[in-house]
Amino acid sequence: MQAVTEIFHQSVSLVHRCWDEGLSEAENLAKFGRDASSAGIGNDLVLSVEVEGGSLTEGEVRSWIRSSWDHQDLRHKLPVGSLEELLWEFVHQAPKPVLSVTLKTRSPLTLIWTRQHVKSLSLIWRRPFSVLLEEGGGARWNLDFHFQNLFQAGQGVLLKRKKLEGELEDWAQSLEKNNFKTSRNVKDLEQMLDAMFNSVKKISPDLQSIACETVLGRKRLIHEPIST
Repeated sequence: MQAVTEIFHQSVSLVHRCWDEGLSEAENLAKFGRDASSAGIGNDLVLSVEVEGGSLTEGEVRSWIRSSWDHQDLRHKLPVGSLEELLWEFVHQAPKPVLSVTLKTRSPLTLIWTRQHVKSLSLIWRRPFSVLLEEGGGARWNLDFHFQNLFQAGQGVLLKRKKLEGELEDWAQSLEKNNFKTSRNVKDLEQMLDAMFNSVKKISPDLQSIACETVLGRKRLIHEPIST
């Protein structure tokens, strides 16, 4: 029997400083991407906290989040580090009933920590794709690229933003410029995702899966090969 869980959501305003004094400006840009700033940046985040059913009240979860991250409580202290670093510190102060924490930003990035994979973080990069259809016309699909790896304090980022904002974005744009074509047929979609998976895996070995979402918001396929 599956255990009962509850999920609580909380919006948070957070100012933090994505900058490493030991790195050059070019190295900081490669590491933190457009978030790199020696002065600090502001983020509006949504945290989703999954807990064991009946273990914590909504008020207790919200109080824990606000005391840890709310901008009013941090007005005299500017946290240093990427969202991964801040999430990592946050979840390692989590009460035991907390099973997972999902952090969504206004950017295409989502971060996930689970107690099941306590030493890892997951990063999901959402990239809308314009494709031509064999049946005629075109479509705009959202593809979620799921990366996962071990993480430790001081690491900075799970995946350097230069990889996402540079190499992977360049790869995506090249497909669109060459009039990337597929069809609504499930077999064709599977082949499309398989080819994408293999291409991205060469760029970033941390890739775990690709999920294809239609414009209607319905997941069509999740490509996660047994072996790569």
